[in-house]
Amino acid sequence: MRRRKYAEVRGKVVDYIDHFIDDGVICMNGCFKDKTLFSFRFACDLSVVGADLYDWKTGNYGIIRDYMKPIPR
Repeated sequence: MRRRKYAEVRGKVVDYIDHFIDDGVICMNGCFKDKTLFSFRFACDLSVVGADLYDWKTGNYGIIRDYMKPIPR
């Protein structure tokens, strides 16, 4: 696993940690006693990973057409 160190926050004393969601972005804040803040913001994107047309009359879900190849993740 790759790690990253944030030297600017080393040794600071944490006052509190909070989190919230704003416009689909998850924000996590580390608030320090010296009135500085370290913030992480995470976004999750919704994307199509496949599109197909199936015939399910027999219950076997036979594929009629593959419109889009799966996107590797």
